[in-house]
Amino acid sequence: MTKITSFHTEQLYQDVLNAIDLLGGSFKVYAIKTSETGSTYYTDYYDAEMPLRNDSESLVIWSAEDEREYQDTLNAYQKTVDYIKQYTEYDILTLEALEERLAKQLQKNSD
Repeated sequence: MTKITSFHTEQLYQDVLNAIDLLGGSFKVYAIKTSETGSTYYTDYYDAEMPLRNDSESLVIWSAEDEREYQDTLNAYQKTVDYIKQYTEYDILTLEALEERLAKQLQKNSD
């Protein structure tokens, strides 16, 4: 198992900041945790909100190929969520809450 370092946390922190810019701070995610030497760290995240069709074009009828791609995306999403729920320790958080926890984690790593 890879040791959790400040570098890993900083990289994840930057990813979360970018996601906040793109999706907003209230977007919910599965915040995946890893336990190491008696401490628990956030190590990754995954969307907790199911992928949606592009609502801005709701009057446009999707082609069969578009629908197939969307269904494939939903299937892949559900498989990943099922894996997270079965095999990982996680919290469901907003991106903003995860950013705050990662900031604390960075502070803890630098102490």
